[in-house]
Amino acid sequence: MRRWEFTGETKEFRGRVLKQIRCVVAYEVNGIEVGEIGGWIEKEGNLSNNAWVGDNACVYDNACVYDNACVYDHAKVYDNARVFGRAQIFGRGQVYGRAQVYGRALIYGDAQVSDNTYICDNSHICDNAWVSGNAQVYDNACVGGDACVGYNARISGNDHVDGNAHGKKICAEIAKLSEKHSDCESDDDGDFGPSSSFK
Repeated sequence: MRRWEFTGETKEFRGRVLKQIRCVVAYEVNGIEVGEIGGWIEKEGNLSNNAWVGDNACVYDNACVYDNACVYDHAKVYDNARVFGRAQIFGRGQVYGRAQVYGRALIYGDAQVSDNTYICDNSHICDNAWVSGNAQVYDNACVGGDACVGYNARISGNDHVDGNAHGKKICAEIAKLSEKHSDCESDDDGDFGPSSSFK
């Protein structure tokens, strides 16, 4: 059962027409009440299950927010990105490309997550950080400050990466982590999709 409806309000954004949503069935998990005005999506396929888009947040293109995930404030999720589990995107965070954010991961501040990245478990991407390429951030790891993490980097455990670090430097510093196995992986056939633990 769909828990929201379109309000009839629309706006143009980056060449697309986005539609505002309103809650029609209370979300016990996320604390959204009936009648609450939400954010903006391009089409029904952008939002499903108990997920919510609130405030001035926008979800569009082929992006999808589902399970119990929340996108709010001025956050943006677009392209073919997926946000699910109990992940939250807020502030001015952006998730795009074919990125996946799930588990209880948080993306906030002015952080960006793009390309084929996987952000999961209890990890945080915040401040002005940018995670791109095929990077994976998981466990309780945090990427913040002005850090830029990319390539095939793996950041896990309780690692924190911040400051003015950039791609190759980060890869060199965490090369020892690249052999670790995580749940943040693509399907066995290489297709884009949730890891096996979320199937």
